[in-house]
Parts: sequence; structure tokens; C-alpha cells
Amino acid sequence: MLFQIIKKSLFFINIMCLFLLFFSNIGYAQIEVTLSPLKLEFNLNPGSKKDFAISVINEMDKEIILQPNPIDVYQKESNGQFLPNIDNTMKIINSCTQWIRMETTKIVIPPKKRYSFGGTIVVPRGIAPGTYSTIVLFKPELEETTNKNEDTTKTSGEFSVDVYWGTVILLQVNPRGVRDVKRNKFVEIEKFEVNQVNDGISFSAKLVNMGKNYVTAEGKIAILQEGQEVNFKPFGRGTILPGQKLNFKSTFTPPFIPGDYKAIASFNYGGIRDATVTATFKLSKDQLISSIAEEIKITETIEDFINLIPSDDTIEAKIFPGNTRTFNVQIINGSSKDIVLKSWSENVSDIISTKFSENVNISPENAEIKPSGRNNFKITVISPKNIEDGNKYIRINFTPIKFGEKTLEDEKQKMSSTTVFLILENVKGNKIEKIKIKNMDIQVIEKEKGFYFPRYIFTYENQGNVHIDPVVYLNLLELPLEDKNQEKTAELITDNIESTNLVSSESSGIILPGMEGQIYVDSTQPIEKGNIKKYFMKLFFKNNDKEIYNDDVTFTIKF
Repeated sequence: MLFQIIKKSLFFINIMCLFLLFFSNIGYAQIEVTLSPLKLEFNLNPGSKKDFAISVINEMDKEIILQPNPIDVYQKESNGQFLPNIDNTMKIINSCTQWIRMETTKIVIPPKKRYSFGGTIVVPRGIAPGTYSTIVLFKPELEETTNKNEDTTKTSGEFSVDVYWGTVILLQVNPRGVRDVKRNKFVEIEKFEVNQVNDGISFSAKLVNMGKNYVTAEGKIAILQEGQEVNFKPFGRGTILPGQKLNFKSTFTPPFIPGDYKAIASFNYGGIRDATVTATFKLSKDQLISSIAEEIKITETIEDFINLIPSDDTIEAKIFPGNTRTFNVQIINGSSKDIVLKSWSENVSDIISTKFSENVNISPENAEIKPSGRNNFKITVISPKNIEDGNKYIRINFTPIKFGEKTLEDEKQKMSSTTVFLILENVKGNKIEKIKIKNMDIQVIEKEKGFYFPRYIFTYENQGNVHIDPVVYLNLLELPLEDKNQEKTAELITDNIESTNLVSSESSGIILPGMEGQIYVDSTQPIEKGNIKKYFMKLFFKNNDKEIYNDDVTFTIKF
């Protein structure tokens, strides 16, 4: 029996505001529009698509017309603000603007009314994993306030503006196989400075995201004197898109103890290693005398971005004892320089029955690919006469070892690799589809202002010998609070109690044997603050329409 959990938690959705003003020669009447949400985040696979909706509220007493349009987005270095690349002056990588399909290019909203604008993201097949971004702008189409018979000469200090509203879309494209996001996160520190400012000593660092995925960097700075830490402060936190830069600052205020110091700044961003930098400086009682920052050598520029694109990120095939299968994969060099890469295979799961890499050959083992060029690789799977029950899972790696004239270090090789996931279905032997629920959590989410909905989150472990991508079905019945006998919940269910059927809408992705997955189901019934709700839940997990788990759960939500 799944253990009962009584938990409340409030999930706050962090949104990033965009308010952009452009000078123009025509003045428009002031308008008031509310967008929700201001940021959308999706996790999708190559070849998949996702519908989205943006709520637009006309706060005015007259009708307005808006023109929605997706456009590339960049970040302001000083504060990380997302801005549209209106003039195409910024270098943008990993844009998904061309993948946006809009239901309309013009929307008309009556006074004080809400409009739900819809669109679809269509991810191309064969696209490289990573973070892609865009912004859907809404430009107003309003009557001009300038009278043609009036004198339009501007006086000093007068100007007019165009106003845009926008929703940022951050799309994480994952391989359809096992996700290994750490490989594709790589941040470098471009600059580190120690300066005197009015209120003390300022430390500033500029980070550049050289990887394929967006990162959330969290900094800290330690001050040492004679090898001992004498001060410590946070160094800020921020999200950085691929190819973008962000400044971090921290200030120390006097009085200072005179002497020689060393500052160590480090940033954790979810990659294989932290980004760190040091500086030495000398202080008097109240000011900076001198400082020397560590010489920073950026190993590459944005133009040197390594981009290897496989023709297919996942290959699925059937195998049986004694047979041989052959597959072809093309690797495209989407970078600006020649790339020499090596190909190799590795097992993905630690479960013995799933291991099979020793039976996989890749040809050629090494290849050089010109910019915009491609190379074909032949993958041969030779099955032995005796195969252990269960499916087999192999990761085929294509690792750059040389970029242009530069030989890459091991760490950079790992971060820049691209992979093809090989799923081999063993047609012989027994297939076991079995899971264990590790945890059930309940969060309360404010989907709209003032409206809160429970979210049921399940963490599970695949204890079978084949991969699964389950769907969760819930049947919920609200129980009377006055009943205190939780051991006889079945007797409390009567024809007078209306049940609610729910199903998960987001896939947890392929979960291999021995690995954990997480999936959630959102309730359609809101809950009010201060309420206590008691439920009886029938829980079902299905994989390919086959039931692989069921349980009955009684729980209480206190919100």
C-alpha cells in the first residue's frame, strides 16, 4: 500500500518581465494590457510538437488590436533581462523562432475582456539537443492620436514611443534516449575586476555560456587573508542562454583591516565543474590601494561554438539470438571549423541484463568533417546465440577531439559530444514491466491569479527489464472530513460521492531499467486557501496501454 502523505507546498512560478520601448515618429494613445504567463518553459524531443496558450487581457474601456509575432531573443548583460532582437544586431544561437506556428497574426480584444492566444512549437527531427529560445511579441495596432491639421513639431523633452509586450519561450530539446544534460553545460568567466566604489570595494565578474543548454549560475565570493577566510558573500544568481553573457556584482563595505587579500569567486551552474577565478588586492583602512586579477584566457569565442548534429538521435530495432543488424547515421558539422571526432559505444544502464556494447561495432572510428559537411557512420550489432532476457540499451558517442587546429581537452570533449541512443528490443525471453513508487508529493500551483490547483507528483523506479514511458491515471473521491476511520475507505465510497478522473499530460520520457522517473497529474478542481480536503485515490500506471501498477491511497490536503 502506498504510504499516505499529508503535505502542503506552494509552487511559485518565476516569471521574467519584458517591457521594451522604441522611439518612433507617431504617438499612440496609452494602452493597458496584461499577459500571462510572461515566460513559458518546455522540455521536448526532436520531432515532437507542443501547443501553448498565452492569456491576453484588455484592461481598457475600448477595443484593441494586437499583432503577435515570434522573434529572436537575447539577454542584456547587466541584468539578464530578455529582449527581442528587433534590429537583428545581436548574434543569436539556438533560436526556435522558425519553429513557432501561430493560430493568427491579428487578435481583436473587446473592452475588459480576455483573449486566449494559441500557438504550436514544432521541433524538427534531427535537431541537436540543447536550449532554444524565442519571444512572442504583441504589438498594438491603435488609432493615431496625432491630428494631421495640428502642428506636429516636437518641443524639447517630448517624444513618442511604440510599446511591445512579450512572452519568452525557453525550449529544452532532449534526446529521446537518456538525458545527460551536464555534458552540454559549459560556462567560462570572461572578466573579473576589483574596484573602488562610493560604498566600498566592488567585485564584478562576467560569465559567458559556451554550452548548448541554458544555465542558472549561482555565485559566491570568499575573501582570504594569509590563507584564512575572513569574509564570504553571495555573488548573485542568474539564468544565461547559450551564447549570452551576464554580469555578476558584489560589494564589501568598510571599515577594512589594512593588508593584503585574495578573492576567490566561484559559480555553480550545473555543469561538470564550477567556474572559478581569483584576484589579489591591497587595502588601507577605508579604500583599495591596488588589485591584480588572475589573467583569464577564454578558450573560444561564440563563433567557435561546437555543434555536431546527428541525423537521428534514437534508433529502435528488434534483435534475436544469432542475428546481425546494420544501421547508418550521419553526423553534420554545424560549426565554423573542421572537426576531427572519434566514435565509441557505452552501456547506459547498470542493470546487467541491459548491457550490450561489447556486441556493437562503429565504422569509421575516427573522421574529419568540414564546416557544414557530413560523414556517414555504420553501426553493426552482432547478437550472440545466447541473449539474456530484456531489452538492450547502448549510447553511441561522437566525440570531437580536434576543433580547427586545436586539440580539445578531455573535459571539453565530453561537453561537446553528441550521441545516438540505441534501443534494441529482444524478441526472445521474458519482458518484465514493473515499477516501485518511491514518493508521492502534492504541490499547490496558482495557475491563474487567485486560483490554486493541486498537482500530484509521483517518483518511481523502473524495476523491470525493459524501458517504459508510463501514463498515470487517477480516480479521486472527496471524503467527508468527519469520518476518522481511514482503514475502511472503501466503505465510505457511495453513489452520492462524485469522482474525478485525471490523467497525466506530460511524459516523463524513456525510463530505463534501474532508473528513476517522475511524472505529475494536475487537478482540474481548484482548492481554496484555508481548506482541508480528504481524498480517496485509485492510482494506475500504464505503459503502452498495459497496466503495470495500481494502488489505493487515502490522503489529506491542508492548504
